[in-house]
Amino acid sequence: MPAAKLNIKSNTLSARDLRDKNGNQKKEDDADESTPLHTKKKKRILKKKQPSLLERIEQWILLVLCCCIMASMYYVLAMPAALHNQLQAVMPRMSHFANSFEMNFNLLFTVSYFPNMILPMFGGAIVDHHGQANCMVVFCTIVLVGQTLTTMGVAHTSWTWMLVGRLVFGLGAQNLIVANASLISKWFSGGSEGTALGLSNVFSYGGVIAPNIVSARLGHATTARPFW
Repeated sequence: MPAAKLNIKSNTLSARDLRDKNGNQKKEDDADESTPLHTKKKKRILKKKQPSLLERIEQWILLVLCCCIMASMYYVLAMPAALHNQLQAVMPRMSHFANSFEMNFNLLFTVSYFPNMILPMFGGAIVDHHGQANCMVVFCTIVLVGQTLTTMGVAHTSWTWMLVGRLVFGLGAQNLIVANASLISKWFSGGSEGTALGLSNVFSYGGVIAPNIVSARLGHATTARPFW
């Protein structure tokens, strides 16, 4: 009999502990339901493992490199606009077109932006399949080849080489933007993603403004010099 009473007592205590546990769990669930959504997200972020000092240094080194790449790419993209007058003085004109220079000059931007209508649909899939770092190297190489062809066209006053170079440049540039954003999102997924992408955009638009200050001055000596 004492053993039976002891078993009944222990079962009663176990049932009581279970009820208390369920009650506390229910209170926690009710508290979570009453917590605002943004507070829940903040708690989830805090629960994630915080990066170490070395990882933070690596993140910011990566961000600086990505910003430099974007600034350089946009600098090259906007460069012909800053050198309009210099190009007009050296590039040949077609005799059967009265305003052939303006037509060819506008084509430099048309062929650069034309891949932007198609390639971003496939660029994201390419980046996901082959990885951001590998794609960044490939797309940067394509941009370099395109700019080299464009510079050779300016040096030899050839519209054909310039247009081909700008087309190749556009093939790499638009996908480079996709790969850069994907790489930054991956490395700064712990809560600083917005800040990192914002800094990348700041440097990108700085690259658009820079040719009007730098290239215009360098172009007074020789038109091909700023392109190099």
